[in-house]
Amino acid sequence: MICLPAGIWEENIKIEKSITLRGMGAEQMIIDGIEDGYPVVWIMGPEEAVQTISVRVEGLTITGAEGECADKAEGISATGLRPCFATGVLIQGRAQVAITDATIYENRWNGLVLLDTAQAEIIGSIISGNRVNGIELRGSAKAVITGSTISENRTGIWIMHSAKVEITGSTISDSGADGIHLWNEAVLRLVNSRILRNLGYGVSIYLPDGWAEFTGQVTGSGNLIPGPDEPDGNRKGAVCPPELAFLML
Repeated sequence: MICLPAGIWEENIKIEKSITLRGMGAEQMIIDGIEDGYPVVWIMGPEEAVQTISVRVEGLTITGAEGECADKAEGISATGLRPCFATGVLIQGRAQVAITDATIYENRWNGLVLLDTAQAEIIGSIISGNRVNGIELRGSAKAVITGSTISENRTGIWIMHSAKVEITGSTISDSGADGIHLWNEAVLRLVNSRILRNLGYGVSIYLPDGWAEFTGQVTGSGNLIPGPDEPDGNRKGAVCPPELAFLML
């Protein structure tokens, strides 16, 4: 375990083994990235080994990823796609990560990215003000999001390939595009959450040629996802396609 005292730490951190990174609270302990084109916190588990690393990130703020993607960046995703590495937190390989009472904000590209088989549990945290996606998942990554706020990003949560996300008791709001956007074989479970004031749809599936092109799954209930004519409504609409209306029952 590494316990960080209050203050601003100007550095980038790379984690390749099981560890707990604990701050004194998100308002008191800030990690501010200084190396352009790289994640502020980069968690890289082994891609082929049987062992999985376990990492906890608690009570701190992660901010300041700047610049374009670094061409010399290591650890390209097994999906063959290179996301931009100027992100707040990047998790890839065989890694299980718990992010609790943390804030990830104002990063040049994404707030939190999960690749390959990475898994994350996000509890009581804030992901806000990132210029592209608040959270992005690719490959077969998985995330469980509970009691968290994802706001003022371009897209709240972007889920693609066969990635899976479960969201409970959370708020996704004020995005410049969709609150939640799904592609390919993505799986979403959305329960008792609020999707508000997004400039696109609250929840949207990318359908280039119709519903049959999406082979993932969406389940859930008890959500508040207002349309454009309702208070705190999503500007384009609550859901797209309309078959997702069951999420509001």
